[in-house]
Amino acid sequence: MNKPHFLLAIVVVTLSACSGPETPPVKVEAVPWVRTIAVQGGGGAGLVTSGTVRARVEIPLAFQVGGRILARRVDAGQTVGAGQVLFELDPRDLQETARAVEAELAAARAERDTAASDMARQTQLLAQGFIGQQAFDRSQLAARAAQSRLVSAEARLRQATNASGYALLRARSPGVVTEVSGEAGQVVSAGQALGTLAGQGAREIEVFLPDGRNAPKAGSVLLADGSSQPVRLREVAGSADAASRTWRARYEVILPPARPTRWPWAAWRVCG
Repeated sequence: MNKPHFLLAIVVVTLSACSGPETPPVKVEAVPWVRTIAVQGGGGAGLVTSGTVRARVEIPLAFQVGGRILARRVDAGQTVGAGQVLFELDPRDLQETARAVEAELAAARAERDTAASDMARQTQLLAQGFIGQQAFDRSQLAARAAQSRLVSAEARLRQATNASGYALLRARSPGVVTEVSGEAGQVVSAGQALGTLAGQGAREIEVFLPDGRNAPKAGSVLLADGSSQPVRLREVAGSADAASRTWRARYEVILPPARPTRWPWAAWRVCG
């Protein structure tokens, strides 16, 4: 069984003897070890979407009382100061309500005075023994009820006075009116939104992401002049929009631009 190996050795030697002059061996460098992996598609590709520049604090504009709008004194995009009048209600109904409550208050005061006089007389009669304790107790309860009605009427008058002041809708803080929906002649209810006031301060970018796509933690916003600003995720809505099935996310601008008062619609490049 060792015969084949012997023949192989002879052949090798023969081939070497028939070759030309012996050449010096070539030095071969050792190949370093490398790790190879399969090429896969990039699953973390960047997301590009559009967004809207919004204020961190946005205040809905609404009256505290209902009525008919008498005048609108602000337009969308207008910068307003604290205390500036934005809308006016027709004050006539509110003024009439205040007059009616004033009349109720006057009647409650007269009733209280009458009950107090009756109470004083009943006290004298009780001391003289002309009435019993039960009659005196009834007059005492009547005096207390009259006093309670007076307190209630005074409270209603304060409410009516405050309501008259609510006929003017003023800006609670300086900012920019971004939306206006109320018009003169429109009848509105208490709390009905008539616009939005974007407060001064930080600005954010609001985007809507498709369902199933996680919101990137950071990215950049492309402005109209071609510059970009880095942003980071601040909040994500707790649930998807029922109609569009998108998720609302807000990103805060890390380095706000030099002119933050009027930002255009922004194009987005968000990196995961």
